Amino acid sequence: VYKRQNLDAWAYLAGHAEMTEEDLEIFTALYDAEIAYLDHRLGELFSMLDDHGLLDGSQVVVTADHGENLGEHGLLDHQYSVHEPLLNVPLLVKEPGAKAGTGTVSRALVQSFDVFATFLRTAGAVDPSASERDSMPFPAAGGRARTHLFAEYLQPQPDPKVLEARFPGFDASRWDRALGAVRNERFKYVLSSRGEEELFDLHLDPGERANVLREHPTVAEELRAALRK
Repeated sequence: VYKRQNLDAWAYLAGHAEMTEEDLEIFTALYDAEIAYLDHRLGELFSMLDDHGLLDGSQVVVTADHGENLGEHGLLDHQYSVHEPLLNVPLLVKEPGAKAGTGTVSRALVQSFDVFATFLRTAGAVDPSASERDSMPFPAAGGRARTHLFAEYLQPQPDPKVLEARFPGFDASRWDRALGAVRNERFKYVLSSRGEEELFDLHLDPGERANVLREHPTVAEELRAALRK
């Protein structure tokens, strides 16, 4: 049985395309298929390096610029949000000489802003902006874990007015804001350009559904100050 699948993130956002649980499962499966294809192509790349005797002595890094909303918070694609599905991306590092099966998982707080400094340092080069960046805490880099992570979503794209023009009757004003976020090991604070504030306990609420700003005012103030600084 052929089933036509909605792939229009903006129609879903505007309420013009219904997505059942089955639809979202299919949408997620399609995304998983993309990742599986990329994994296969990376495997071909690594095999080529190995065939030429280059893999063992190379540092290999796999990461991503962003994740994807797959129905969380009423969103598809990777817009209008600083939630964890977009920010929490893979970072895989194979150091020169490392053997398969010898890896470890670090729980330290790191962010993609630090990637450039990290791998300049491991290559023995000088980072001209080292005062602004840190290096990630693994042995070859000699860096330290961050106490806070930061993210920004500076301008809504597509512009909400474009969505309203495409979908008459849709009020997109709730998405017309910039966002800043800061998190520590447990809590994440989000501030919009309209002054709206949210605080999430990522240990108890990894899906970021409950705003616990009132329950933890001291935590919110500490993270608000870190974000403003």
